[in-house]
Amino acid sequence: MYRCRIAHSCLLVGLLSSVALSKTDFDLALLKDLDPSSIDLKGLKGLEGLDGLKGLEGLGEFDLFSDKLGLLKGEKNKKKEVCDLPLPKLPKFDCPAPPPPCTVSNTRIGSFSTKNGDGCNLSPLAGVCRIEGDLEIEECLFEDLNVLSSLREVTGTIDLGKPFNLKNLDGFSGLVRVEGELSLDELPLVTQVAPPGFCNLELAGDLEIDNSGPENWGALELILLPNLRNITSAFGGEAGIEIDDFREPLKAILFPKLENVDNGIEIDDHVGLKLIYFPELVTQGQSDSADEDIEIDTNCDLEIIYFPKLELAREIEVDDNKNLKCVNFASLKRTTAVSSASGGPVGIDINDNLDLVDIRLDSLESISDGVGKVRLEIADNPSLKELSLPHLTSLTSSVDAVVLFSGNLALQHLSAPKLTTIAGGEGNPNAPSVLNMTDLPSLKKLDFPSLTTLDVPLLITQTQLQNLDAFSGVSMVAGGNSFLSIQHNTKLTSVEGLSNAVSAGVFLNAQICDNPSLSSLPASFSNLNAMGVVCDTSDPVCDCSF
Repeated sequence: MYRCRIAHSCLLVGLLSSVALSKTDFDLALLKDLDPSSIDLKGLKGLEGLDGLKGLEGLGEFDLFSDKLGLLKGEKNKKKEVCDLPLPKLPKFDCPAPPPPCTVSNTRIGSFSTKNGDGCNLSPLAGVCRIEGDLEIEECLFEDLNVLSSLREVTGTIDLGKPFNLKNLDGFSGLVRVEGELSLDELPLVTQVAPPGFCNLELAGDLEIDNSGPENWGALELILLPNLRNITSAFGGEAGIEIDDFREPLKAILFPKLENVDNGIEIDDHVGLKLIYFPELVTQGQSDSADEDIEIDTNCDLEIIYFPKLELAREIEVDDNKNLKCVNFASLKRTTAVSSASGGPVGIDINDNLDLVDIRLDSLESISDGVGKVRLEIADNPSLKELSLPHLTSLTSSVDAVVLFSGNLALQHLSAPKLTTIAGGEGNPNAPSVLNMTDLPSLKKLDFPSLTTLDVPLLITQTQLQNLDAFSGVSMVAGGNSFLSIQHNTKLTSVEGLSNAVSAGVFLNAQICDNPSLSSLPASFSNLNAMGVVCDTSDPVCDCSF
């Protein structure tokens, strides 16, 4: 895995101006009097590029929507600017019409393979509309694939590997369906996986765009499949979409009409990538595969992750993206598994993103899996100041429920007003159930007004909280064996908010120490078993003899 290098922060909205295509005309007059939230790049003609923008010659690549154009006047809320700046509304592309429906006479029965060792001959596929089987092209020196322009359907996989002289993918302009995996591997001269290539593609089994090193596919600038709607994972591939290990100049991965991905989405280890754009995706990860998560990790220059309509997923992991500013899953309602067969955790993991300031989980209602681990881990994002989960009601598992908010050093306000239940078992001693709010030195406000059931250990350390009234409604527990830790909270004056929970047996064991403003404990706390604390010599004295 590549480590994120130090890089300057760039405004996302200018990114498409840095995609080095060619010939596109764009007139600034088209932007006059437009509200920034409704900007539509209708002046784009085709997909050839943004280099020839009329009227933009004097602006830098990141000035397209800057104040120099006066399009962001009145935008004062910097937090909102991060996720609410206008994203590209893609133009309608002038795609060639797909071939007409296939007939018996233009269908090939059986797979077709051509490789360097057998002469690399595609002429037998001239005029073929449908291949009932696989298509494999390996290490051939074709400059184009135009002989495949009549190809509409492949019932198996397409494997295009190491065609070192291939300049474009226009030969796949008529392709509508690939029922198996579509695999593109090391195409060093191809600059776009974009129209006209694949502009009619509506369905694929899986999609893998692979790069084993910049010298093998270092020219790729754009991935755009404008009409792809469904990834079925019918052949049980490891990931529904897998795009890894590209360097600059790749700036954007765009799937403007994709609605469903049965399996996982993996976009990892990119340098230069700024936007991941799935504006219409609604469901993901609902197959029986073991690899069903959305994994977006270690993309050093990535600024926006955009899945605003996604409602159902299994697991979301967004980790170690240094320049990431916005994570938009605003419509996500549930994370759950379709069955227990696939194993693995269910939930959300957004950790270690240095510049992250805006997380949109406005619709999240529940994280649940009756037979496996569930987790909500939003931790170690040092720039995040506020986290709101306005519709979250429950996190439940018969094995482990891990809720982790630790290490968000700037977090001041944490709110989940409808949360009623956090409950998990004792399934994994290495990652046990917990509600962990440790190392939150800026946390001043905590809102859990509906929380009644807490069947996990509770850890609260190094906060600015003055009281724990957020837990005043907690009085119900299934197991009655949870642990309580309250340490190093310099402004804490009262823990009365936990007295009902302690009286009800929610907690049996506790560590309560080094809270210098806390002068007394409720009478019910005398029933707790004090647990010893082993203090590092650099820590304050830990007196837990309550």
